[in-house]
Amino acid sequence: MSQRPNNIYKNSSPSSFLYSLSCQIMGLLKVSIVQLFGFVVLSGLLASPIWATTQYYDFVVKETPYTRLCHTKNILTVNGQFPGPTIEARKGDTVIVSVHNHAGYNITIHWHGVDQPRNPWSDGPEYITQCPIQPGANFTYTILLSEEEGTLWWHAHSDWDRATVHGAIILYPRNGTTFPFPQPYEEIPIILGEWWNANVSEVIADALRTGGAPQISDAYTINGQPGDLYSCSKPGTFKALVEHGKTYLLRVVNAVLNNEIFFAIAGHRLTVVGTDASYTKPFTTDFIMITPGQTMDILLEANQPVTNSTNNRYYMAAWVYSSALNLPFDNTMTTAIIEYINGTSNSSTSPQLPNLPSHNDTDSATNFTANLRSLASEDHPVDVPQTIDERIIISVSVNEILCPNSSCGGPNGNRLAASLNNLSYVLPRIDVLDAYYQNISGVYGTGFPSQPPFYFNFTADNLPFSLVFTRKATEVRVLEYNTSVEIVFQGTNLLAGENHPMHLHGYRFFVVGRGFGNFDQGKDPASYNFVDPPLENTVGVPKNGWAAIRFRATNPGVWFMHCHFDRHFSWGMDTAFIVKNGTSPQAQLLPPPSNMPPCRRAEGLEEAARARGGRRWSRSSGSDGWELGEAVEGSKRRPRGGGQGARGLRRHSMAQESRIPWWGKEGIRGSPGEGRGGGLEADGVGLPAGGSGVGAWGQEPHGWWGRLGVRLRQGPRGRPGQHRMSQRPNNIYKNSSPSSFLYSLSCQIMGLLKVSIVQLFGFVVLSGLLASPIWATTQYYDFVIEETPYTRLCHTKNILTVNGQFPGPTIEARKGDTVIVSVHNHAGYNITIHWHGVDQPRNPWSDGPEYITQCPIQPGANFTYTILLSEEEGTLWWHAHSDWDRATVHGAIILYPRNGTTFPFPQPYEEIPIILGEWWNANVSEVIADALRTGGAPQISDAYTINGQPGDLYSCSKPGTFKALVEHGKTYLLRVVNAVLNNEIFFAIAGHRLTVVGTDASYTKPFTTDFIMITPGQTMDILLEANQPVTNSTNNRYYMAAWVYSSALNLPFDNTMTTAIIEYINGTSNSSTSPQLPNLPSHNDTDSATNFTANLRSLASEDHPVDVPQTIDERIIISVSVNEILCPNSSCGGPNGNRLAASLNNLSYVLPRIDVLDAYYQNISGVYGTGFPSQPPFYFNFTADNLPFSLVFTRKATEVRVLEYNTSVEIVFQGTNLLAGENHPMHLHGYRFFVVGRGFGNFDQGKDPASYNFVDPPLENTVGVPKNGWAAIRFRATNPGVWFMHCHFDRHFSWGMDTAFIVKNGTSPQAQLLPPPSNMPPC
Repeated sequence: MSQRPNNIYKNSSPSSFLYSLSCQIMGLLKVSIVQLFGFVVLSGLLASPIWATTQYYDFVVKETPYTRLCHTKNILTVNGQFPGPTIEARKGDTVIVSVHNHAGYNITIHWHGVDQPRNPWSDGPEYITQCPIQPGANFTYTILLSEEEGTLWWHAHSDWDRATVHGAIILYPRNGTTFPFPQPYEEIPIILGEWWNANVSEVIADALRTGGAPQISDAYTINGQPGDLYSCSKPGTFKALVEHGKTYLLRVVNAVLNNEIFFAIAGHRLTVVGTDASYTKPFTTDFIMITPGQTMDILLEANQPVTNSTNNRYYMAAWVYSSALNLPFDNTMTTAIIEYINGTSNSSTSPQLPNLPSHNDTDSATNFTANLRSLASEDHPVDVPQTIDERIIISVSVNEILCPNSSCGGPNGNRLAASLNNLSYVLPRIDVLDAYYQNISGVYGTGFPSQPPFYFNFTADNLPFSLVFTRKATEVRVLEYNTSVEIVFQGTNLLAGENHPMHLHGYRFFVVGRGFGNFDQGKDPASYNFVDPPLENTVGVPKNGWAAIRFRATNPGVWFMHCHFDRHFSWGMDTAFIVKNGTSPQAQLLPPPSNMPPCRRAEGLEEAARARGGRRWSRSSGSDGWELGEAVEGSKRRPRGGGQGARGLRRHSMAQESRIPWWGKEGIRGSPGEGRGGGLEADGVGLPAGGSGVGAWGQEPHGWWGRLGVRLRQGPRGRPGQHRMSQRPNNIYKNSSPSSFLYSLSCQIMGLLKVSIVQLFGFVVLSGLLASPIWATTQYYDFVIEETPYTRLCHTKNILTVNGQFPGPTIEARKGDTVIVSVHNHAGYNITIHWHGVDQPRNPWSDGPEYITQCPIQPGANFTYTILLSEEEGTLWWHAHSDWDRATVHGAIILYPRNGTTFPFPQPYEEIPIILGEWWNANVSEVIADALRTGGAPQISDAYTINGQPGDLYSCSKPGTFKALVEHGKTYLLRVVNAVLNNEIFFAIAGHRLTVVGTDASYTKPFTTDFIMITPGQTMDILLEANQPVTNSTNNRYYMAAWVYSSALNLPFDNTMTTAIIEYINGTSNSSTSPQLPNLPSHNDTDSATNFTANLRSLASEDHPVDVPQTIDERIIISVSVNEILCPNSSCGGPNGNRLAASLNNLSYVLPRIDVLDAYYQNISGVYGTGFPSQPPFYFNFTADNLPFSLVFTRKATEVRVLEYNTSVEIVFQGTNLLAGENHPMHLHGYRFFVVGRGFGNFDQGKDPASYNFVDPPLENTVGVPKNGWAAIRFRATNPGVWFMHCHFDRHFSWGMDTAFIVKNGTSPQAQLLPPPSNMPPC
């Protein structure tokens, strides 16, 4: 859980803000001060008694594969997350949410419980206040917060999409005010939901088609996870870590579709302090009963004794309260875990279960609800209308509609329906709000009655059958402004008497009374509570009883009212209120936004789509017809709720967010899924694979595309727990014609920028669009650097992330594409990003190493990287290139073949990214800072990780273990990245052999092996054949595992093993039985590592030829050493009281104060020298066991090597045995090179070149120099610029095992360095 700061926003002065605002608006819009004053007053900025802020979020609606209950299916999500991102703000703020529909379904979003004063345009219910956002379209909601304070939620309001499209809204007190209860230590959002194995759209479509009841759900969930008691669900079970003696605020949302819920926590009592974003008098209870749509704020005191003899783990659990008789319901129980972190727990022992009331315990439900009373204090007063202008009595019924020949699937062969005052609501074809505002007749009637059409004994056990029938209509109720209204909801026993959670949009109301039986207008109002009635937006009408609410109609607009059981809502238990304008400007409906979604509902087609399986029909772009919409996937950052800890749902408060790109809504399919190695997660700051952006419409210096409002993208984010890979389509882009694209491009650019055709032609040529032999595209991503709390190994800490994700988002493109990544530094650290293995032809400005090619992006600043792809094809990765930030700031880059070409191996069924990393419980920046301060070795890591998870064998790590589900007989492509900081890694999968087909984005001759050895910085593409027998007698689960290959003697290293799981989905697995472990080579098995590496050979085929320089212009021999620097009085923490260092040719590199590239380009002297030598300063027996102590010392310098353009270069890295002989993974930026030779001992210039491989040497960007041996590489210096070279062990890189090459310009324009971008970060 994330600890809540006292102030979630920076303080800002209204006067200074207004001054700045006025200056900017007058400058941009050329308006006068008088006009500006009018704008400010209109916006309410001067009128607001308490300064409020505006928060910006971007929601990408898309289909995402998720696995629950052993089943994988695509579900509709926001930003790839289930539940979706959390919105956080303060009381009175404004929240702007841009919704981009990348799915194949129409969609709307409702902000449940937000009054939206005068602004029903952004309320969200489909065909009530708006027409839906169609596939490929977008709409921006403006959420006007007023008096709400506490917990609310948002959800889809179209069909049953809210089953997976929902998330929390957390509204903190205004600045300067506090909670009306002691400040909790931390907060734990709890979203209760449910899961269908079937497609939920098809569930309701089938029910509406047949007229019968919809299929009941297969599970309930807590924060998206079913919990331990369901099949295949234990690993993902949500767990909240608590400390004894602390108090936690649970923010509970009932997002279940069709059931009220009992919820409790074993061994703990709950103190209710709020409901529906309104505080209540605190009361303590063993359980709560919460209706769909309702929210509750609950204090949990972690007061259980913590001892080694107890398990220190307690289930929170929830199941249904079902008041109806003989009505089928899902009677399962969802669980999550409260675990005390300052005690010892045994994960093999089940936690204690709470005692929940029985499913039909109406007394318990009623008694709980009766305790809900408003706080009614001086700071939180109540203002209940004491008298009323209008009483509306509404009978609430489940009904039937007659079917000819008893041909339907409901009772008596009829169609199930539901009604209010015996009217079953029918959605119109355009929205009621627009029809009201535009005065369009024929859309709705105003005849919703103020009482039932006839009175009878509503709650009797036996009612005449004739009463069961209802009629369909679209009738609303009109209210005059400022009317004091009382609504009495009268339950009936027609078909099935049960509780009904009635929700009114646009208003919170006082629940002044409840009772059983028939409401008596003469007697029951005398029992009303006018002193402290609860203030709610969703009221539970008791089974065969009544509930009375009161409110003042002071919010003009159209406001929906409906039962929040979605089956009843779908059957017609709905109506709407039209509240007319008042006389003052503040009492009148706001005008509609200019971009309201249009109504394009085609008669008959949507119904036809439902009948064919629930898919909604959408207009095809560029077509006059209609077709089934296809989902285009994007993603965004998810809340970290499944797996360890409850820290996930974080705040998103960016200054701007981008909008949809004007050229189209597509892009790369993000391959989201649960636990994908890279990609986008949770709430708004983290952005997803198709995602969101900062700085649209010229807000940020993104070049001309920024001025046009390009929406930036980023990779998908998965979730811990069960993981299903998404199948890779054959073509991740839609095909497009270069000529038609250019024509469209020219028209739009000329129209928007007022440029001539000559200027446009110059732009096109400059961009290389006409020169490209194969049509390439440009992809846009947005990276937000932020600190995010993560829990691993029972410890929680803030780590540096991109978009809140660890690992970060995956970038996907095709060979030859261009990728634009805008990096926004919202953290408190300098940062740069490197695109590891991308040649970046002529463009070192975007290569990323700090103080080599750029100065860092400072906190609060941003920089846009242009990644120029050329011949790379396969898997690469990106990572931070400042200090040790790459420990958590990294992600995969997946480069597919160009359109029209294929893999040089059979198409895999699916892909599984595998990112190997490591974890420190300590702050990793402090780890290296302490080492550099003392001169000693840095602390070793506490764990290794696979896709960010340590795995089963570490403490507190089993629930989050990465799991990949496979099918027998299928072949999978593993995309493996070694993002470990300081160790080479052995990796294997139990029971399976691996076929290596590529390394460092270059294909290799396939070879099969039991394991791989992969160096830090290296990537490998590996085919995995799922060929193990699947039987009920076997476990059908196999560990993938990784641990260190450590070649150095007596060098401490983390000797633990990280694991993940391969599970066959077409077999039976037993999660209580451990999977089989693979046999990994021993940690110091140099023979195995060497033999594996020797098998790496280029494909060297007609389609993938090699071009190795056969002769060389320059050979550079570089000794690679770990050294010491003398400390006075032996005062340092390294060997012999000296400071540890590292060197190339006995020079320990020192980063300058401005970057080398800028100094070279601007011809600034004194920044670097050009004296890096072409050979060691002296030769000795580099690999001998006993070397003179005097050789250990090095000197510091900032020396680089200058190369003429087109030089054929050979570099021989010579390992040494100074201090510690070990492997060294040497990485060269800006180039991929051929590894023509390797050997042990000292390199012999006379003999060893004769053994070079010029036929099929591997093409790499990171070469492992063997312990006490050598490695030779060759390349042509045809990429002008400044290019860093360093050891990819970060401790050696930090100690100075680095240098840089300056490759000079050639003579032709295509051989010259590109000019720098205008917005390079300053030094």
